[in-house]
Amino acid sequence: MGLRERILNKEINVFPIGNEGYRFYGKTSEVKEDLKQIGAFWNKETESYEISLDNYSKISADLREFMFKTILNRKMKSLKVISELILDDKLKLFLQKDSYKVYGKTKEIRKDLYNIGFRFENKNFQIDSNSFEDVFSDEVKEKVNSQMQKAEQSNSEEMEET
Repeated sequence: MGLRERILNKEINVFPIGNEGYRFYGKTSEVKEDLKQIGAFWNKETESYEISLDNYSKISADLREFMFKTILNRKMKSLKVISELILDDKLKLFLQKDSYKVYGKTKEIRKDLYNIGFRFENKNFQIDSNSFEDVFSDEVKEKVNSQMQKAEQSNSEEMEET
């Protein structure tokens, strides 16, 4: 079974890496040569095969379309998971400078956060404010604003008490 079949059978998954390219996960060791033929390379740091945007564009159009639909479907599922956690007060986001930082347990939802555009930086998951506005629904935005207002109110009440 070659690379194409493994991707179509979802034995190998493709994830975007920002605007740099894509990363392959799954049973890649069995199709190393196929990956190299399409221009993918082994990244020792991430221990995965990656492909640049230029080489990705050389993959057949029907396979790129399948991967795009799979990525989009995964993003929609991840967005639903993260949105529900925010709406249920199990995950909080706070604006610091130009990024929203995540507060709460993230170990189980790391892939979901990455799927919708969060990055891990300075020991926190964060998303820039423009991406936050583009990704989340009005309901989630209102909830996050409400969380921030409550936190600010609580901080100002604490300062008044001291």
